[in-house]
Amino acid sequence: MILDRAKPILRSGGGLAGCALLALAVSLSPAQADETQPGVFATVGAQLGYEDNAWRTADDEQSSTTASFSPRLGWIGFFSKHSLLVTYAGDYGMYFDDHDLDYADHAFKGDLQLDLAPKLKTELTGGYKLGHDAPAADRYSAIRQMQKWDEKDFDGKVTYGRRAAKAQVSVEGGYLERRYDDNIDGPTLAQWTTAAARRAVRSQLLSGVGSIGAGLINSAFPLPAVTIPGSPTARDHDASRLVGTFFWNLGPKTQLLAEVTRYDQNYLHHFFDVNYQLDSSEWRYQLGATWKATAKTTGEFRIGYFKRDMEAEQLADSSGLTYQLRLNWQPKTYSTVSLLLQRATDVTWNPQYFDIAGLSTPLGTGGTSTDSTGYFIGTTAGLSWSHELTRRWTLDTGLQYDKDEYRASSARQDDVYNFHFGIEHKLGRRTRVGLRYAYSERNSDLAGADYSANSYMLTLSTDLR
Repeated sequence: MILDRAKPILRSGGGLAGCALLALAVSLSPAQADETQPGVFATVGAQLGYEDNAWRTADDEQSSTTASFSPRLGWIGFFSKHSLLVTYAGDYGMYFDDHDLDYADHAFKGDLQLDLAPKLKTELTGGYKLGHDAPAADRYSAIRQMQKWDEKDFDGKVTYGRRAAKAQVSVEGGYLERRYDDNIDGPTLAQWTTAAARRAVRSQLLSGVGSIGAGLINSAFPLPAVTIPGSPTARDHDASRLVGTFFWNLGPKTQLLAEVTRYDQNYLHHFFDVNYQLDSSEWRYQLGATWKATAKTTGEFRIGYFKRDMEAEQLADSSGLTYQLRLNWQPKTYSTVSLLLQRATDVTWNPQYFDIAGLSTPLGTGGTSTDSTGYFIGTTAGLSWSHELTRRWTLDTGLQYDKDEYRASSARQDDVYNFHFGIEHKLGRRTRVGLRYAYSERNSDLAGADYSANSYMLTLSTDLR
């Protein structure tokens, strides 16, 4: 599979376990458990690991040995032409050298598929997650703090027309709520909001008064310039999407498509002034195709135009080219090459550090409090290869490059590189063991956002069904 920029699985450091570069891991991939048969299934595993830059810092890198436990449980039932899938996935991690990085993530999901009529199919999904953002682990963040959140999401999709018919139409909608814990040391969200309100009142009172009046107002409304971390709850948001797709079948293995997408993102807390908001909406218009040209090649391609409108006057709107290509090629049944190319936008909230008086010092280097806040246009190129050397040995490697161009109060560009290499051995029908190395690097125009990190792992996975 193409490398996904997920949170680092292992954060490791010194100690004998770290020096041994050992990791005991389990893959939570659904491929491990048979989800085509009714009943209960499960995968489970444990991890030990070593990583040389747990906090993703440019300097003063800290390593840590880690351990984690990762169960996945599920049940699937079939009712005539309908099915219901319910799953739970857990991810519990401990950092022996820095317990501030410990986490306990939970994900619950339900997926109901209804075959209502010969030409009408419906899919409904819903989920609840308790998760975290590891330090600087997401695409844009330079915040070196553990940020915990909970998330609810609901999706629905209706498809009219069978695959064998000449045409199909699908409509898909989704809604997501994410709420962050206010778990960073410093002023609370309420204190932050109160300080912003006092600043606004103070500015109004200062307008049109002399130096004596200004002195009295400053005494009545003191606002000390104390540098504080931005509250993670500033990133609380709701998001919704609506997608309409028309498919035209050229044959049993090829479809042309026309697609229109609407995205909306709304943030609950607005700071700096009432006009500065990260709320945004985006329209996306695309044409494309899906195909299974041969038993060896499958793919999906979309290309089109996007237009993103930002609510804040300080943040410029944007429009331009968007595309996505996903291609899988199997020159042999035991060898798969995957390619990913895409260009898209996403909203960012990266307050870094600012003072209550409004004098910004992001990462202690100067600049504005809205540096890299707004949105970015991301371009991705990824290539991966999975190859069965024998019936028991499998090699897996991948490389991905991301270029993120920010549209904010100051210019910023990030170049992000991810690489992994692994080899896996089947101990039996249900158990596998392997070695894995991963490297991640970010080069940024934003001071202090650079980092590089190496991880080394010994992996073990098993299916309990």
